[in-house]
Amino acid sequence: MLEFLERERSMGEDAAQDVGTLDEEIVRSEVAWRRLLFAVGRVPIDRTDESGVCGDWSLKTLLGHIAFWDAFEIDHIETRDTLGEIDWHSINEDHERINAGRMFADVLNEMEATHRRLMERIRTLPGLAPRLFRELTHDHYVEHGNQIADWIDNASHGSSSKT
Repeated sequence: MLEFLERERSMGEDAAQDVGTLDEEIVRSEVAWRRLLFAVGRVPIDRTDESGVCGDWSLKTLLGHIAFWDAFEIDHIETRDTLGEIDWHSINEDHERINAGRMFADVLNEMEATHRRLMERIRTLPGLAPRLFRELTHDHYVEHGNQIADWIDNASHGSSSKT
């Protein structure tokens, strides 16, 4: 199982390489999604509000971020090239504040439901560019799945070296 996760980890390092058909990229995205959920499942519930998973963000904040951007893509993926400049940083900061007072379980449920809705939406767009889809889903999931896995691995190694 860990060998499988390591192979997936390396695929996100060069997003432009080996982009397949939309169907192939949907499969890649779902594999990356499962890996992300596996990493989330490794985090003890009492650590979900702890900062440092992605910069200063906690796991809860990061999952809210993923849910927000998947929801954004549901509404904008067809017109992505006409959106103009988007202030990602400001939007991320606003959404970080929104998630601060929410329960972790609610954020996790929202992220999972939003992902399902996004994938349903993608299946209605057979002409969607595979490279765009990969960047917006697979690469986003791999990036954040890696951050979660690295954070929990580092915390595990740090705690075991103290015993």
